[in-house]
Amino acid sequence: MSPVPGRLAGIRARIADYGQRLGVDRSCVVLGGIAVVLFFIGSTWGIPFATSEITDHGWDVDGVAGMNVLAEFHNLLIRPKPDWYTAYPLFHYLVLGALYAPYLGYLKLSGGFPAPSEDYPYGFEDPITALAILTIMARAVTVLMAGGVVMAAYLIAKTLWDRAAATWGALVVLLAGSMVFYARTSNLDVPALFWTALGSLVAIRILTLGLTRRRAILLGVAAALAVATKDQTYGALVPGLAFLALTVSWPTGRAESQPVLSRITSHPPS
Repeated sequence: MSPVPGRLAGIRARIADYGQRLGVDRSCVVLGGIAVVLFFIGSTWGIPFATSEITDHGWDVDGVAGMNVLAEFHNLLIRPKPDWYTAYPLFHYLVLGALYAPYLGYLKLSGGFPAPSEDYPYGFEDPITALAILTIMARAVTVLMAGGVVMAAYLIAKTLWDRAAATWGALVVLLAGSMVFYARTSNLDVPALFWTALGSLVAIRILTLGLTRRRAILLGVAAALAVATKDQTYGALVPGLAFLALTVSWPTGRAESQPVLSRITSHPPS
């Protein structure tokens, strides 16, 4: 008998065990998957048709994708300008830059991007296809992050209440008008919300399960990345972090601090 099925079963069991320890259940994953599928539908609408420099952006004029990402890297790394300025922090640009690099490398090696230029067609042999693909890649990142926001909403509600509340909460977030719109664009609102939602989830777990060094580090990383994606998120983060600082005591050794909200959670996660 082939050992492959046994190995696959072992892998599935380990994944299920890890997911259970993280508080992730099948409903959470299913809702996140549904969100990704629904949000991806229509996300290719209005991509740049790049027949000139006027049309090298999609309809989401404040989106971060395609040429404006490449332009920021050019202004930052290749030819710095004294008046160079981007309206947003650079973290999401770096995320997209890491995603774009293999594709741009492929174009370079295959002759599709022989001589990068500041002027249209920017060195692309086929700017219409290249910029469309770059925009779709950026919007796909947003779609995945939107699915993560839905999953975070589920886990927050499950931590505070139960699975039924978690399902309804996730559906409310999934169907919210602003989410339905911005999840299909490369605007920074959903990426910033994604990191904020992760930070909120960690904060809720601190309040209900107690503070540990690991949770403190995760909260700090999520908050930092939220602000590094869109700096206005500090307005939502500062009051919450101040509340935690005033109400949660730092643990000693490996022990957790006393949970603040444990008295209101009738079904705390394992």
